[in-house]
This record gives sequence, C-alpha cells and structure tokens, in this order.
Amino acid sequence: MKKYKMPKLKPEIRSAMKAIGFTDYFINLFITLLNSGEMNAHELSEITHVPYSRIYEILNEMVAKKIITKIDGRPSTFIANDPTDVFMYMKRQQEQIFSENINTTLPILKQLFGEKRPTKQVQFTLLEGDKASRDHLRNLINATSHKLQAVIRNVAEVYPLIRHNLDFLRTKGVEVQIIIETEFVNEEFIPILENHCDIKYVDHIFQTLFISDDNVAFQSAKGYFDIANPKIKGYSIFSSTDTKYIMYTQQIFENIWKIGIQKEQIQQKSKSSSNSQKKATRTSKKAVKSENK
Repeated sequence: MKKYKMPKLKPEIRSAMKAIGFTDYFINLFITLLNSGEMNAHELSEITHVPYSRIYEILNEMVAKKIITKIDGRPSTFIANDPTDVFMYMKRQQEQIFSENINTTLPILKQLFGEKRPTKQVQFTLLEGDKASRDHLRNLINATSHKLQAVIRNVAEVYPLIRHNLDFLRTKGVEVQIIIETEFVNEEFIPILENHCDIKYVDHIFQTLFISDDNVAFQSAKGYFDIANPKIKGYSIFSSTDTKYIMYTQQIFENIWKIGIQKEQIQQKSKSSSNSQKKATRTSKKAVKSENK
C-alpha cells in the first residue's frame, strides 16, 4: 500500500487558516485529504496523528461544516471539498453569526445610547445622468465578490442594462437578493432572474438602491435633474462607502425584504381572488334566475 504523508504548511498559512475558523486537527485532516485523496478514518488518524478515539467526532464535525464529504461504506471514507467552496461557506456562516450578534446586542446598546444624535459627516459621490449612473451601477455589480442586495424600481427598465453583469455574478457564485414591484411578476425575464437570484415582491418601490459586499451602497432616483435641460428626465445616484450610510441603507433593504412576498404567494392570492370572483359571478347569476322566475 502506498505510504501517504501529511503535507507541510508554512506557519503563516496555518495561522491564516486558524484565523478563519480551522483548528489544528481540521487543518491536518483537510490538507491531507487535499493532497492524498479519498481515505478512511484509520488511515487519516495514522497520518495526521489525530487520536483514533476522537477521529470520527472531528471528521463528522468537518462534514457538518462542509469542509469534507463522507462517502458511506465499510469502512466509510472521506474526501476534501473544493477549498473555494469551503471558504465561501465559512464566510457566509461567519457573516450570519455576525448579523445575529448585531441584532442581539444593538437594541440594548442603542437604548443605552438614548436620544443622543451626534452629527456625522458622510462623504458621498454624486453621479448625474444616465450614462454615469449606468456605468457606476455596472462597475459596482461586477466588483461584488460575495453578496449583492438590491431594491429596483421599474425593473423592466433597469434589468436589460445590467443583465450581463448579473450573469457574471452567477459565474462567481455571488449571492444576490433582489426586491422588485409586484406588477413585474409575469415579465418574460423573471424566470431568468429566478435561476440565480432570491426575489421578493412589494406593491410599490419609491427608490432604487444597491448594496455591494457591505462595502458600497447607493440610492438612485429618476427625475428632472438636468439644469441645462430641465425637461429631460434622467437618473441621478448618491454613492458612498461610509459605514454608517451602508448600515442605514441595509436597514432599509432588510425592512422591505421582511414585508416582501414570494412569487408563489402572489400566484396563490391571484388564484384565490379568481375563485372568489367566479363564485360571486355564479351567485349573481343564480340570483338573477331566481328573480326572473
């Protein structure tokens, strides 16, 4: 049988992996599986020096964290998952924990803070005109690496401008959440969006906003902003990387997301309404016939 060895890692690589959530045992097992391929628990224990009394406990924990995959058999074996997928999953888990901790602690801290409202200086970039707004939006989407959140007013007008950019995010595995108006639920492009976006619907959206990776946020409005051509209607964007503004924009998004509904709920409501109308029509016809008699 071929003799496998555990690969050596530079101290800085091991430290970096521990900083993002790996234990020493996790690191030893993961790099061994990456290097040697499919192995069983006994082999892994011998190579990595993880005590055999604990090896299954640790391997099962790694499976739960999607670091490795278990292949059932006699004996069961294990393979390493793609490192990119592992890191992305761990990142999402950490973000979820961070968000939950904020939601737990922020109300109490704000209560202690009371009604104090110190003045905050926030730096914005103002982009005027359709071309500048369109270019900024496309650049923002393309630069997103893990999560894009958007509230889009009149999505039928905006989507054709950013379709290829959203397709690009799909190839990178970026999580995309979009809120659009109910009136567009039956548009032809909606099934395309649904393939790689989480979508919710609300009756009306007052302003378009985008948040990229918790790093950049902007709000956009369409109106008569051009002083030189006051009759020309176009887009204008306020964009900022300021943390407080991003948190404020995220709060707006989360509030709208909570009240948004899924496409299935809209269809169910429409079906119920249609059934009610048919029932009312039948009742009305029966009443007319009764009167005629």
